[in-house]
Amino acid sequence: GGHGTLGAPDLVALRFGISGLLLAPVLLRQAPSLPRRAWTDGLWFLVGSGAPFALALSFGLRHAPASHAAALTPGTMPLFAAGLGALLLRERPGRVRLLGFGLIAAGAGGIVASAGGGEWAGHAVFLACGLAWAAATVRLRQSRLTALDATALTCVYSLAYVPLYLLSGASRLGGAAWGELAVQAVYQGVLASAVAL
Repeated sequence: GGHGTLGAPDLVALRFGISGLLLAPVLLRQAPSLPRRAWTDGLWFLVGSGAPFALALSFGLRHAPASHAAALTPGTMPLFAAGLGALLLRERPGRVRLLGFGLIAAGAGGIVASAGGGEWAGHAVFLACGLAWAAATVRLRQSRLTALDATALTCVYSLAYVPLYLLSGASRLGGAAWGELAVQAVYQGVLASAVAL
């Protein structure tokens, strides 16, 4: 996606515009059975894995390589989730998990320590994204919502980004080839959002 005509704002719009529309009927069907708290929990999911998360990650990619993002963001999610789980849910990891978390921290520390130039800004964003995703995961656990409910809330709430994107004038959708649009619509709008979440 980073090498085509479309920019990060376009990809985020495709990701959540399509998935939000696809999952809106699911959310409408589930709405009567959702607890009132689910609607505020959806804000946690929005920040932790929705459009703000995707936009922040794309900002980080301007400052540090994608390989660092691939290691730091998903790599530290379990570490942050365990820390938040210990604080908020009183979960106590065993020795093997603690060893694994230590290895994750050492690996992340090695990547951050090797940063050159302005990579530190990207690394900070990648780590913040890992923490945000972990917070959303812990909140999901506390909420007792299903994964489908949380995904629908995330994607439908992220639809709020689309009008802002259209008003910003940042759209490159009109200049993209149909093939690129089709690939990104399926990848971003179905696989990377609805299915992956």
